[in-house]
Amino acid sequence: MMQCRLKKILGHFLAIDSYLYEEGNPVANPYAYYDNDRSIGGAYLLEAGFDLIFKLTNKKAKGWYCRYAPSENTRNLLVENGNFLYDSDSYNDELPYWVKVKKKKHLIIPYSLDTNDVHFKLPSGFSGATQFYEYVCDSINYLYKEGIHQPKLLNIGLHPRLIGRPGRIVAIEKIIQHINSLKKIWVCRREDIANHWINNFYE
Repeated sequence: MMQCRLKKILGHFLAIDSYLYEEGNPVANPYAYYDNDRSIGGAYLLEAGFDLIFKLTNKKAKGWYCRYAPSENTRNLLVENGNFLYDSDSYNDELPYWVKVKKKKHLIIPYSLDTNDVHFKLPSGFSGATQFYEYVCDSINYLYKEGIHQPKLLNIGLHPRLIGRPGRIVAIEKIIQHINSLKKIWVCRREDIANHWINNFYE
């Protein structure tokens, strides 16, 4: 998955900013490109980010997720670009679904912010591994129960700088143990989900 803020995540933030200014890109604010708007060169920046990921990993990004909110043009730009199978700028469902963008079907794989280790750094968030483990496993159990009638999707968002602390990583060990104790759970990448949905539920 490619994030809008990927230039900073990959350690190329300053270099990319300098490049944009040297090329005369109309971005006046180095953070403005989060908006993905045509007026600030959104299509150019999306393509530049895609190319950067390919250059660094030799793999093409298949999905898109904005760290902050997308603009009204984001999905139009993704469809125009043509390299992306899906985006995850949605928090409204537990299953993938299709939307129409520029008269084309575009796949949405919803994201979850509540089952996310980002809450370790928020004042109202998880205070320790036990809270995170219990919340995630309670979510898994409820969706597993609903899954008897219809499959469900759950994202668990992890960041090495947050979950990677010794007192927190134990939560992931327990979550994995819990998942392994259940039957008919598919642990996979979003790209795998996208390909499955495209191959089986396109109509």
